[in-house]
Amino acid sequence: MRIGQFNLTGPLAMAPMCGVTDLPTRRLARREGASLCFTQMVSAEGLLQGSERTADLLLSGGDDEPLGVQIFGGRPEVLAEAARRVCGEYGVSWIDLNMGCPVKKVACHEAGSGLLKDLPLVARIWETLRKALPRETFSVKVRAGWDSKSIVIDDLARMAEDCGLDALALHPRTRAQGYSGQADWLLLARLKSRLQRVKLFGSGDLLTPQSVPAMIRETGVDGCYLARGCMGNPWLFSRALSLLAGRPDPGPPPPRVLFETIATHLHDLIDVYGTVCGVKHFRTHLSGYVKGLRNAGEMRHQVFTLRTPAEVLRTLGKFLLERSPEPAGLTFAGAGAASA
Repeated sequence: MRIGQFNLTGPLAMAPMCGVTDLPTRRLARREGASLCFTQMVSAEGLLQGSERTADLLLSGGDDEPLGVQIFGGRPEVLAEAARRVCGEYGVSWIDLNMGCPVKKVACHEAGSGLLKDLPLVARIWETLRKALPRETFSVKVRAGWDSKSIVIDDLARMAEDCGLDALALHPRTRAQGYSGQADWLLLARLKSRLQRVKLFGSGDLLTPQSVPAMIRETGVDGCYLARGCMGNPWLFSRALSLLAGRPDPGPPPPRVLFETIATHLHDLIDVYGTVCGVKHFRTHLSGYVKGLRNAGEMRHQVFTLRTPAEVLRTLGKFLLERSPEPAGLTFAGAGAASA
């Protein structure tokens, strides 16, 4: 599937998620078959003000391509300047605009899903960004509308074609819904029927491998953004791809593979954030890794009290492998041995 200047090797992407889609997590998703990943949401204002925290969100590597950088904001020229700076200083060629974030501090300040209330402003933003990114790939992630009385996907389809967007991604809930209720896949089918050149990705309630081919079959979308379902579960990509290829679902990983993936993820998080922050970041992913396992609650409770990677791996090893682990080749700079 060609989108802008990129030829994607498959239909599955890891959606941008705040506090989740950093470099170590994207690497695991790519290993399991994600053909495209996005950074966490980056403030256009913060980027232009030289925020160190904002710059940290753009950390990448040569094995992290294709990579989309998602920006948010509400001022056309600020967004355009931020996009140009990201592309020029970080070598990025895919910019995604967030119009889906329902968080109050974003949506209530003419950004994220708050933009859905002002389509003339959206048109100016899209046109300004398209002019600022003549050769780069430009996509937008949206929700269906601000609330059930203001579904705007028909207008967005027309605007996307007129503006020359390369791709849209729709989470078919409204801002008022947040993450409650069910995503309305009928809205995905409706939006797809109104698009001609612009590619459409679907998102929303893709929590199992079976849900991915179901969405593509029922809505006709070109691809899917996996979000909450792949947190602590990168195998969602490989299992869904197996089903899309007509093969059986290989099922969840065996305990040893699960443990080794956890150890690799923790190792990479510590490389990026240091020991203390790396362990804290790992806790974000732990619930996904142990979901559905026997004694999952006890595992989470114990790990959330631990401060060193050795303690984390020792504890999880006893639960998952029923013995103290010896993860080969994993060392933690400044943290001592990876196992005890």
